[in-house]
Amino acid sequence: MKKSLVLIVVTFSVILGFVIFALVQNPPQEQEEHSHDDEQTEQEANFLEQTFTTIDASVSKNLVLNVAEMNSREPADAIANSIVQYEESIGRITADLSSGVFTIEYDSSKLKEEDILQAVKGTGYTIEKTSEQTPAP
Repeated sequence: MKKSLVLIVVTFSVILGFVIFALVQNPPQEQEEHSHDDEQTEQEANFLEQTFTTIDASVSKNLVLNVAEMNSREPADAIANSIVQYEESIGRITADLSSGVFTIEYDSSKLKEEDILQAVKGTGYTIEKTSEQTPAP
C-alpha cells in the first residue's frame, strides 16, 4: 500500500514538474477579446439581409416597402416572419433600419404581390408600398 502511494506521489510530482517547466518556458499569452458587435460598423448594424432561395431573373421582382416604425430590428424580424410561409418563392429580403425600407425579392410566377402585402400588413406596422422593380442581373 505504501509503495503504490509513493508511486502515485512521485508520478504526480513528475507531471507537475513538466507542467511548471512548460509554463515557465512558454507562458500563456493574453488574448485580445474581439466581439463581433464591436467590429460591425454602424452602417452594417442598420442593414439586415437574408437569402431564402435563388430566383430566376426572368421572374424575379422586388417589392419595396416603407415601414414607418422600422427603427429597430424588431419590426424587420416581424415582417420577415410574416412572409416565411412563402420562403420557397422569396429570394432575398433586406431591411435598412436607418431609412425604414424593407425590400422583398420574390418569384412573380409563384407568388402574387397582394399575398405578400396582405401577410406583411398583418404585422400591424404602418407599411406603404414605394415601388416594384425587376432586379438588375
